[in-house]
Amino acid sequence: MRWCASGKIERPATSRVKTDRRDVERLVRLLMIGGFHPVRVLMSDEEAMRDLVRAREYVRGDLNARPPPRCQAPAADTISASSAATGTRGTANG
Repeated sequence: MRWCASGKIERPATSRVKTDRRDVERLVRLLMIGGFHPVRVLMSDEEAMRDLVRAREYVRGDLNARPPPRCQAPAADTISASSAATGTRGTANG
């Protein structure tokens, strides 16, 4: 059995009335001139691997789109509210 990519079948712009007869005639003409593009259907394990790769690339793209987080140390003269209450300036032993 052969599969064809339906998106690659050219559609005439003038044909607006769609009937089964016209569809069959057009498909026969395309078959006779070799107008179909055969495609390979992926097996379930191949499709799962493809989905995994796509998900990985999506996450990588999302991570690369954001700037990296910045870790900034507080300024030396900054006194937090808790250290102001105790009288310390952020030292370990007070």
